[in-house]
Amino acid sequence: MAIKVVTKDCTQLSDAELAEMADICADGPSLYEVGQLSKQVEAWVLVSLAREGNGLKGFSFCTLERIGGTPSVLIGLASVKRTSKRSSVLRAILADQFKRAVMAFPDEDVLMGTRFATASGFEAFRTLDDIIPRPDHKATGEERAWGRRLAKRFSISSSSYDDKPLSPLVTVRSRWHLITNHSRPTASIQRSSGCSRTSAPSEAIRSLPSAGRWPRISPRSSDLQVGVMQFADVVANRRMVRAFESRPVPTDVLDRILDLARHVPAAGNTQGLDLVVLEGEQTAKYWDATLPSERRVNFPWPRLLDAPVLIIPVSWPAAYVERYSESDKQRTGLGEGEDAWTVPYWYVDTAFSAMVAMLAAVDEGLGALFFGQFEHESAVKTAFNIPEDRYPVGTIALGYALGEQRPSASSQRPRRAFDEVVHRGSW
Repeated sequence: MAIKVVTKDCTQLSDAELAEMADICADGPSLYEVGQLSKQVEAWVLVSLAREGNGLKGFSFCTLERIGGTPSVLIGLASVKRTSKRSSVLRAILADQFKRAVMAFPDEDVLMGTRFATASGFEAFRTLDDIIPRPDHKATGEERAWGRRLAKRFSISSSSYDDKPLSPLVTVRSRWHLITNHSRPTASIQRSSGCSRTSAPSEAIRSLPSAGRWPRISPRSSDLQVGVMQFADVVANRRMVRAFESRPVPTDVLDRILDLARHVPAAGNTQGLDLVVLEGEQTAKYWDATLPSERRVNFPWPRLLDAPVLIIPVSWPAAYVERYSESDKQRTGLGEGEDAWTVPYWYVDTAFSAMVAMLAAVDEGLGALFFGQFEHESAVKTAFNIPEDRYPVGTIALGYALGEQRPSASSQRPRRAFDEVVHRGSW
């Protein structure tokens, strides 16, 4: 009898289905009861139920989202009934979740990630290709980077997560295999090489060939790196974006960017930084204060106003003066007043924050633009109730970049050569 999988919103689960799910869990190592399963309904968006006839053979909670700009299927609590068809049930569940990912993220690579309560959870994935961890495989830097990203997403603290062998985190990388002349898409999953519980690196990644609408991808090691952005890539890919889509930035993505923006160097650890964040319709108030309607007619970058997020980094000079008046900093003389500072570090530190925010945006698959407020600073402070002793250093527009960007005249200027900029030993 064929295995049929239905994926639906978690809120549509009935009490009878939760009881069936608890019965499956009772046969495994994790004895989850109905009450514990009910909590998963609140934690996850979707649930996949695999049936053979009328009997439930397996289930999996999951959600679709972007991590670092990469489309991802995150698998939550899952359990498969221990029968001879266990592997087939797991394949069917994963295939249905892949199908959902394709519909949500067409023409893009999709990452799958999950975590295990015990190392025995790896056994459920033995049928996948090129599974990592596996014997004699050393996890690459890209694989470990994805492990750290997913650990953060699963709320595993950096101090608790170990990206060495036997980490409880697994990532699965794949493209969906779409068969256009079949009634429904199917996943091509070949025999795996197996895995060892005692010699396992931290992540699991597999690569599937593409068919149908997608060009076939050869299984080179470089294919596994697609979507894993290293720091050098983030810096190299950063551009000033002046045309945006209006679609909103997910709250969790924006919060990650803002959190990183506050983790920057600060003189004396003063942390004299504030971030005013405007989203959606709130941005209209900013443009009303800085770009009156009569000036918008000839404005060269009208789609800049579509940016769904504006961030105003604000410096606080008085906080630095006060900090350097404290006993451990008094000898510097910088606590005497703002004029004592030959370099106003409140601007330097706030600029650090702005730069980190823009790099974090690139890492999340977004575009960003930093621009000055100039003569509009006073109007911006009034419009958003920014205290008189605080000073905005500019504004960051943030969102999904449009495909075509009108270049500015400044962007056409050639970059100075490395040897012109770098002076070793002396000027």
